[in-house]
Amino acid sequence: MLLIGTFLALGILFRTCVGSSIPGTTRCSSLTVTPPDGASLINSTATERYNVTYDGPTYNGVAGSIDICDVEVFLTHGDAGDAVRFSIYLPLSGWNGRWQGTGGGGFAAGGFDFELVPAVTSGYSAGATDAGVNLAGDTDVWYNSTQLVENFVHLSFHEMTLIGKDLSEKFYGRKPEYSYWFGCSTGGRQGMSEAQRYPEDYDGIFAGAPAINWDRVTIADYWPLTVQNQDGEPVPICKLTAIGNASINSCDLLDGAADRLISNPLKCEFDANSVVGMEVQCDGNVMTITDRDALVWNKIRNGFKDEYGNFLWYGLQPGTDYQIQAIQPGFLISIQWIADFLLRHPGLDVSDIKQDELVDLFHRSVSEFGELWGTDNPDLSEYHARGGKILTWHGWADDIISPLGTVDYWQRVVDLAGGEEKTDEFYRVFMAPGLGHCGNGPGPQLPTDNLAPLVEWVENGKAPETILFSGNGQSRNICKFPKELEYRGSGSVSDAAMSDGTVDDAAVTQSTTCRGIAGTARGSIKTQEGSGHDDGNYAHDCVGFMNSPYYGPTIENLEFECYSEARQAYGWRDARRLANLDRQHWGRGQMDWNQWDFCMALLLALTDDPWGIGYMDGKDDEDLPEFNDPPAPDVEHILP
Repeated sequence: MLLIGTFLALGILFRTCVGSSIPGTTRCSSLTVTPPDGASLINSTATERYNVTYDGPTYNGVAGSIDICDVEVFLTHGDAGDAVRFSIYLPLSGWNGRWQGTGGGGFAAGGFDFELVPAVTSGYSAGATDAGVNLAGDTDVWYNSTQLVENFVHLSFHEMTLIGKDLSEKFYGRKPEYSYWFGCSTGGRQGMSEAQRYPEDYDGIFAGAPAINWDRVTIADYWPLTVQNQDGEPVPICKLTAIGNASINSCDLLDGAADRLISNPLKCEFDANSVVGMEVQCDGNVMTITDRDALVWNKIRNGFKDEYGNFLWYGLQPGTDYQIQAIQPGFLISIQWIADFLLRHPGLDVSDIKQDELVDLFHRSVSEFGELWGTDNPDLSEYHARGGKILTWHGWADDIISPLGTVDYWQRVVDLAGGEEKTDEFYRVFMAPGLGHCGNGPGPQLPTDNLAPLVEWVENGKAPETILFSGNGQSRNICKFPKELEYRGSGSVSDAAMSDGTVDDAAVTQSTTCRGIAGTARGSIKTQEGSGHDDGNYAHDCVGFMNSPYYGPTIENLEFECYSEARQAYGWRDARRLANLDRQHWGRGQMDWNQWDFCMALLLALTDDPWGIGYMDGKDDEDLPEFNDPPAPDVEHILP
């Protein structure tokens, strides 16, 4: 499988081409580019290219040969001095009347021929951009440029979309009837950014393993190495792999099939301590799993926490390869983020960073970069209103972006949209067992038909309940989350027909015990002790937050229960400020008295009887204040 800048970004789409009348190729060289508002044209060229191929691996196996009109565009913005490249490929024949935007991976904004050639071979007019930053992912040359950062985060692929649609209309004499996005990792984040920031750009978005929690994930991905720095010498990767294999042995049969895949890691209660004393082969030597080895594996699995045990972000799941994140010098994207963007010291060696330092960097990352880089706004109402559809897929064995971040986001979208049935109208998630980051791992690989399920949904109204994944000699109909695969006990386990997405009530119950899969995902596979109750009593949720050993989940209960009411009472702008204060002040982590003051102020703002919290007196931890006659919270600094 092909890695792009460590993050895989796959913009590979295919569908049977529908023939259309194509103008003479003389039209290609005469194409002119109209720059979007705020941008100026540096130059552009339009050239006929014949028998274009891409020799590298692709997931659909369709990569040419194709004849195209290749339009190369360079734009700049004001006096920023940037030079943003856009490549727009227009098939000379067989255009299917559709436009496709393609994304990037890691710190590379686009994949170009890797993604464009398969797209145009399938009949799409398609585009890619470098956002004005180099495709090698070297952030040290652009991290300090406000314009280049904005280009990379959201602006350039919006401009690419405007340019690509306009050129398609000029070349073919009609507008694209439909527009689609396909990308993975950074490309998935870009797709979700389009839905959130520019909802009119795309009719359908296929976002794989989306890096939507960029400000959190980039720090949390350094946790596996930090754990080892904190607790002694690095654990040999062969030991971590052996423990991972033991987790598969323990949980493989939870779905009824002996296929070396864990269909739902949230049900896997494997504890690495159970294999302490097990002998494993390491580079020709026999080693024994120790208590510390088990401790490190469990800490990586249970997620990033501060020194007090407070949850910060999700960990890698059972059945996942730990190598990328757990081997020195650590994950490259995290190193770049810490050294360049946070510490402003390119090339700095951060490999010996300690837990308290990483925690500080996490809160700083969320505070300084969450608003721009974070693409996890659960309000997709504008995209829904315009008829847009989103399909997200994520591998349970993703070794770069924890799949629980996608589950968390899905749950928050569900909460805000008014339930699963409402969310299913515009946003569906598919969690694939054994699939690594954007296409590796032991399980079936990317969707067999790629864009076909999305096209069918957008154009014919047939929403997918399952999506066929295939590869590694097997295939599975991956179920719409929160349903999961269940083997029926006959036939080949690799036969897609044997895995029909039957609901496992126990699994669904466990995966939705708390909001955002909090009870099974944050810090432990067991239901949390002392968490808030989803009973509409906001004060109760606040107390649950203070008493909870994992903190983060229950503040989200409060945040998103209150969010819809805040929006009704104060409008979108003010409600967003209320709901996002946790980003700025505690990053869904620890809570101090200023934050408690916010919590109380939020209650006052959103409930008619906030003083009903008096029942807490005598029931609180010793660190909580008395509430017989609580002082009035300071609302002035919360509401504009």
